Amino acid sequence: MLMLGSFVVGVGACNAVIGTKSYVHALPDATGTNETPGVERDGAAGEEGGVSGPCGDVESDRLNCGRCGHDCLGGDCALGKCQPIVLHAGGAPRSIALDADHVYWSDATHALVAKIDKNGANYVELAKGGPLNRIPYGIAVDDKYVYWGGVSSAIVRCAIGGCANTPTLVTSTGPFDDVLVDDHNVYWIDSDGASQMYYVRSIDKGTTNGTGGTVLVGPEPDLFRLAADATHIYVTSQTSSGGAGKLRRVAKTGGKVDVVSSGLGELWGAAVDDSNVYFSDSGDPGTINVASKTAIDAPIIIFASQQHRPTGISLDGTNVYWANGFSGSASPDGALMMCPIASCTSGITLVDHQSAPLTVAVDDKAIYWVNFDFGNEHGAVMKLAKP
Repeated sequence: MLMLGSFVVGVGACNAVIGTKSYVHALPDATGTNETPGVERDGAAGEEGGVSGPCGDVESDRLNCGRCGHDCLGGDCALGKCQPIVLHAGGAPRSIALDADHVYWSDATHALVAKIDKNGANYVELAKGGPLNRIPYGIAVDDKYVYWGGVSSAIVRCAIGGCANTPTLVTSTGPFDDVLVDDHNVYWIDSDGASQMYYVRSIDKGTTNGTGGTVLVGPEPDLFRLAADATHIYVTSQTSSGGAGKLRRVAKTGGKVDVVSSGLGELWGAAVDDSNVYFSDSGDPGTINVASKTAIDAPIIIFASQQHRPTGISLDGTNVYWANGFSGSASPDGALMMCPIASCTSGITLVDHQSAPLTVAVDDKAIYWVNFDFGNEHGAVMKLAKP
């Protein structure tokens, strides 16, 4: 285990995406060679330029892509690298959540909350339109319900099997930004509307027709995204004032609000593991930053530099995954990125030519994200087998 300041480092199918090409890059390791870190390619080059071995041609076999047993989960295999899959095309999806079998997302432009099987089958619209579903932002899921909010000033839920386009009101709230759920409570960010001050609130998730909740953080300016572990909530602030961005931490039961790190710019997403919290500073160039979960006003530690408007972020215990929204040099020019938790400089591009990717989620086999496409109707819900 390496200690760096207060940062603990553990050592140890479809090529077309809505009219543009989507490319998966070879993954450079620390030596600059195009191999997935820690993975050896099976087989040897064949006469036709492929790579053959005990499991066939690992250059193109979807079930043995790059190495024996590496399944592309329905995607193509090209040059030993799994290619991304469009699970659902169209609209302007903003937020994403997973359970064991499904992908869920909210589409603010179409007042839509939907789900699809992780293999791309069985698309279902859980809610579309209606007074409780205006411009839905954020989404969270537990074993029974999907939760979301929006400018309708309400936190609502729908059974994961469907609710006949009639979600249940959990509680009324102010204009809404993000939501989380655990075994007991729903947590969310809202504002008072008039003064543009923001709050983090919680309420028992079994509540119906509530009228607010317990204030955990606030009033504060520009609170934006939530992350959580078993005991605490972490919240980013998306201020455009240089050096004014902060990452805050508060116990789920309430109490003192600590500033984990400050002096930052326009913070976006956050994700937490056993030791650290990772969070994106979405400038261009932007950074992925890291701090100990228990830090108080820690100095800024950059995990990955030279990013292009990094947004959503997710972890799996081995790697950090994030979306680079865009660089402004071309359209679409967003990217899905990855870096090992143990060591990172600028990140590894997994997929580029994405149209404003926003939020990212992972399970044990794949990475999922949404392309917002700036609300231009050509967004997508995407999936890539882990490298």
